[in-house]
Amino acid sequence: MAVRWTFRAYVSPSGRKDVWKWYLRLPVPAQAEFDALLAYLVQREKAEWRMPDFKLLTGRLSGIGELRFNSQKVEYRPFGIFGPNDNEFTLLIGCSKKSSAYTPQDARETAAERATLVRALQVDTHLWEDDDEG
Repeated sequence: MAVRWTFRAYVSPSGRKDVWKWYLRLPVPAQAEFDALLAYLVQREKAEWRMPDFKLLTGRLSGIGELRFNSQKVEYRPFGIFGPNDNEFTLLIGCSKKSSAYTPQDARETAAERATLVRALQVDTHLWEDDDEG
């Protein structure tokens, strides 16, 4: 299958690659699950991004998507958005979820704030594969 998407990640105004740092702190099995999920989604049409791998949120988080994977009895739910450019998906924050509680607790609010900044092109993003500066 053809590559349809480029994955990017939020870069803080001070230059921190927070999502990448979250990924590096994951246990190796969780990293492998996340890598497999991205490898699966990169080949799919947007209409094919759906449960159980992806959930587009509603309400005040409308337009933000939740990537969904489990590893070692932990539910991981990193948030991201389609864009800012065509065929891009930008990761905003890495998090996990238990019942209705996210870790970090402010993950939803942070995702909403970062989505606004990314859409307005007010912050940088980096290619997900471009991890040299971590």
